[in-house]
Amino acid sequence: MDSEAQDTLKSYLNELCNHKPDNFANGREMRNLFDKSKKAHSNRLASLNEISDKDLITFKKDDILNAIEEMKLV
Repeated sequence: MDSEAQDTLKSYLNELCNHKPDNFANGREMRNLFDKSKKAHSNRLASLNEISDKDLITFKKDDILNAIEEMKLV
């Protein structure tokens, strides 16, 4: 995860902890966020012509933002 992705994730988690919904389940929330981040990451990589080893192992800010947006739709 690059530093921008880390900052985005920290901000989201702080906001989530400060405004927990009644049905909040920490483990489930993190699992869903990780799964949606992997999906966003895969979709981003699919659009690239060349993929480096670093690309394969690095979440970017947009991967996290896309995952957060998708979670809001659920």
